Amino acid sequence: MFSPAATPRATTAINGPRCSRRRKHEAFEEAGLDDPEALAQTGARFRETVLGLGGSMHPAEVFKAFRGRSPDPKALLRHNGLLRA
Repeated sequence: MFSPAATPRATTAINGPRCSRRRKHEAFEEAGLDDPEALAQTGARFRETVLGLGGSMHPAEVFKAFRGRSPDPKALLRHNGLLRA
């Protein structure tokens, strides 16, 4: 049987932050983890958008300001091994 925690709403509440963290981390991976200048630029953009805007905007809008695109759940699927990289 299903427990209340297995409902779609509960699953979203649990996985939403994980998905968001993973998508943000991908920005640093895409910048190049071995490129200090690119990491510094990505870090500054993260500080100005994600940390700077915080709860003043809807999370999807903050993400869009940081990444320059709308959120995509594929990052979480890749991270959980449900989608190939």
